[in-house]
Order: sequence, then C-alpha cells, then structure tokens
Amino acid sequence: MDSLPFETARPTAYEWTEKAYDLLLDGKLVVGSVMANGVRIIAAQGQCPRCDDDVAFVMETHAPLPATSRSLGASAEVADEYEAIEVTCRCAGSHPGRPEQAAQRGCGIAFRVDVLREAAAL
Repeated sequence: MDSLPFETARPTAYEWTEKAYDLLLDGKLVVGSVMANGVRIIAAQGQCPRCDDDVAFVMETHAPLPATSRSLGASAEVADEYEAIEVTCRCAGSHPGRPEQAAQRGCGIAFRVDVLREAAAL
C-alpha cells in the first residue's frame, strides 16, 4: 500500500499490537532473535499491521532487554522467558508525508511483541 500516508496521529496505537498479534498467529509476521559474537540481533519479517509491506525490522543489543511489560497474549507464567520489544515498521514502501528524520523507511508505526530471551533461529 504505497499510497498510505506516513502515520503521525497514532504511531503507537494499541491497535497495531493487536493486529501484529493476529499476524503472528497466522504466520504472516515472524519475530525472533539470534546471538552472534556477543551481540543479540532481534528481527521482524513479514506483514506490517498497518501498511502490509515487510516491516524489515532489525535491532542489535549488547545487553538483555528489560521486561517491564508484556505484549498482547503473554501470560504471567511465561513472562520470565520472554522480553517485550517495540518493533518499528522499516518497510521500503513509499508513504507520503514521511519526515526527513525518518530515514526514508517505514510507515510510521510501532508495536510490541514478545521475543524469547534465549537465542533462537529466525
């Protein structure tokens, strides 16, 4: 949906997390992590909950992520096994109104998902 404008009014609306959860269940969105040379790489691939383009999200971290909250579908029993992370759409689609500081990628939204703390294949 290249004609969809860049989201500025509600970039972190809970509806994006709800839609991402459904996409995860349907296998249309995949989020995982791997450890490489002491660096943890978290990646999300698949359909963006807003623009339908590939979210193309990659984040590197050298320290464990804080588990301050859980995303949709996470139970208290598994909270210690997962980390809630914020995924930002970094699609290559053309979204009119994208600010210069947005580095010419993404549709403007972010959503939360849970990732296993242990390294897992993407």
